[in-house]
Amino acid sequence: MATTFAEAADIWLRSNEEPNGYYITGCYPALLADRISYAFNFKGPSCVFDSACSASFSALQYAILALKSGLCDSAIVGGANINLLPLISEAFFNFRAISADGKCKVFDANCDGFVRSEAVAALYICRKDHAKRSYARIAGIKCLNDGYKPEGISVPSAQMQEQLIKEVYAEAKKNPLDVFYVEAHGTGTKAGDPKEIEALDSVFCTGRKEPFFVGSVKTNMGHAEPASGLCAIIKVLLSRRAGTIPPSLHFQTPNPKCQALVGGRIQVVTEPTTFKGNLVGVNCFGIGGTSAHAILEFDDTELQQQLKKHSDHERLPILKAECTSDIHFTTEAIPTFIPASGRTKDAVEYFLAQAVKNSNNAEFVGLIQNIARTYVPRHDFGGYALITSTGDFEIEISAKTGTKYSINLTTEEFYTGHVVQEQILFPATGYIWLVWKAFARLQFLNPEELPIQLENLNFTRVTELHPKCSSNFIVSIFIESGNFEIVESKEIVCTGTIQMINNVNDDKITTGSFANSDDETLDHEDFYKLLRLKGYNYQGLFRGVQSIEREGTWAKLEWKDNWICFLDTILQTQILEFNISLKDLVVPIRLESCTIDPIRFKKSLNENTNTVTLKQCKHSKVVRCPGIQLSGFKVSSILFYNSSAAPTFTVQKFLPYIDPSPVTRSKQEVLEFFIGIVVENSHGITNKPFILTEILKESVPIDPLPSLLYLKFPSFEHRVIQPKFDKYCGRKLTLTNLEVFDSITDVKSLTRGHLVKIENEEDMSGCMDLLQDNGFIALCTPHENITSNLIVVAKKRTENEYIYLLRKGYSSPFSTTIVSIDMPDYDWIE
Repeated sequence: MATTFAEAADIWLRSNEEPNGYYITGCYPALLADRISYAFNFKGPSCVFDSACSASFSALQYAILALKSGLCDSAIVGGANINLLPLISEAFFNFRAISADGKCKVFDANCDGFVRSEAVAALYICRKDHAKRSYARIAGIKCLNDGYKPEGISVPSAQMQEQLIKEVYAEAKKNPLDVFYVEAHGTGTKAGDPKEIEALDSVFCTGRKEPFFVGSVKTNMGHAEPASGLCAIIKVLLSRRAGTIPPSLHFQTPNPKCQALVGGRIQVVTEPTTFKGNLVGVNCFGIGGTSAHAILEFDDTELQQQLKKHSDHERLPILKAECTSDIHFTTEAIPTFIPASGRTKDAVEYFLAQAVKNSNNAEFVGLIQNIARTYVPRHDFGGYALITSTGDFEIEISAKTGTKYSINLTTEEFYTGHVVQEQILFPATGYIWLVWKAFARLQFLNPEELPIQLENLNFTRVTELHPKCSSNFIVSIFIESGNFEIVESKEIVCTGTIQMINNVNDDKITTGSFANSDDETLDHEDFYKLLRLKGYNYQGLFRGVQSIEREGTWAKLEWKDNWICFLDTILQTQILEFNISLKDLVVPIRLESCTIDPIRFKKSLNENTNTVTLKQCKHSKVVRCPGIQLSGFKVSSILFYNSSAAPTFTVQKFLPYIDPSPVTRSKQEVLEFFIGIVVENSHGITNKPFILTEILKESVPIDPLPSLLYLKFPSFEHRVIQPKFDKYCGRKLTLTNLEVFDSITDVKSLTRGHLVKIENEEDMSGCMDLLQDNGFIALCTPHENITSNLIVVAKKRTENEYIYLLRKGYSSPFSTTIVSIDMPDYDWIE
């Protein structure tokens, strides 16, 4: 990403709102690129560039270098400029860079600067062999700084621009005379325009017979500063696409300092001009001396026009000398095929109708066909349009049929044995069985006779089964591609690909090194006891592991004539590896590959014990037994909430500051009430540590802090002043934020607190230095009346004492002005 001034950050910093940490993630310049990488899960280079007005070309140059070095296969290069602060525009005006009349008069005799504009622009670039649609090829780009210049850092150098442009064309092995047009930087400044024209004249006009054309997008949209380079490239791409270069505005009289313009060697495009040639140059210069030039190369224009004329894709005739076959070839036109899918029949019909209107665009048709190769969930309707060379077309639309399966715990009781954290969950292997059955149904075969291979299985949601209602699953399979989706309650719960495999042998089932291990083994009871401690309370047919090596390299599994339970038993052997902590619960989320040959598996079973040996290769993460292989097993941690937990009750009641005499309350309740008053009357206290200081007599136990402190404050300090404190006297002091002092003098040097709790009125004068301005004192005394110069805020009575909340005298930080608004002339409004 390219950017310069972080004007949004400046506004945020000047705000009167309470400061928080969101400035870093919201306004920090690096996040301009990193936020995009985070949102789209981009894992390559993520950088922000600032070389002033050439920043976007600096970013583009780095992206191309990253592509060439193999750091990434594709890149998004963006630039953003949002003008929020008038001070920046004022600074440019004082710098004599802003046009006084709001017009960017590039290369004109009356040029007086540019007009600031806003833009957010981006380009997607990739290697040519990966491109699905090509607008242009970047034949060369270079971005360098001028270095030291006697005229000053902001004064452009024609010599350095000329040298840079010549280097770009030499390295790209392109002839500057083949360039028909250059999109100039062209800011309309008195210092910049003559220097740029001088450099262009030296590079592109030497040896040229016809005039050389230049233009600048800044006359049309203003100067987008860090994004201006991308705006210039986009203008060239659109111009080539339209076949016409749009005119540059506000040019009437050539700048007399631009000799090439005066002499006619260079002409500014002032009328719509036909786009010619295959090479275009783009300039981009920064105020600090960082200059850049890029070469855009296009496919042959004449060839593109011919392809557009022959958009019916006629088959080329094959010479008889090149073919000795008896097959007869024709020169009839090949019809254009446009596939589509959607959630409704109307959506597919509308899409195809619109696509037919653009069927002459070969690139558009290619993109549509490429999209059709991608599986889109919930697209229950598919169709196609077939367009002939005469323009006639036909549209066919059909719905993909899904197979519905209803799971009821009353009729299929074995599911009740799949219990995780006291909940009956539908097994992930149940999805495998459902799609297996649906696929076999389409093949008119029994699943027990159909070897299959599933790939890229994604389990997107955990499904809970309820005893009193059925769960309905709809399995939809696309026959051509084998892609499938399983939907429950209108949500996709599983996706993947299924295909039938014939003659399954050891080439399909990996036979790599599955080393046997003589380590300690767990028997049936120990294994399921360990899983039960983790939260997996498997019962019935789901308890198929007879013994397992502790590291999971092998296991002995029992076949109980149920594919769901047996496959789930295989996944159970993997839980030990992923579930290290007893508190962690994991569920499958992905299975890269699953191969099942039911016939071969049944033949391998031990006739006496009906068991089979499962082995795992720790290096390749492949689990296999005869006829079955699983690989790429991934899990995710989940959190279950105990639905049987007791509800939480909250009581709202009014508490007066001063209770009637007969009312008594607990000391804990009173202190929580007083702390609430302190919080409400202390500005900004929730963002800072709360400081509570207690002054206690000898041998008086230290009471625990009110729970309100834990709920309200991320951090707090509890200071206790108690002479001759003995930490070995039997008191339980487990809180790390508690600190005990011998005297008030030891605390005076620390940060003043919000609340001081004392037991004697005599301590009142000594604790004033421990309080912040407007701080509070909580006095616990057996006397109903006290003598104090402090403000009595609240008074409460407990069973044995009275508790007073006192406050130091304070003055309002704001001045008060009384304004009468009864006067009809409204002079009181400033």
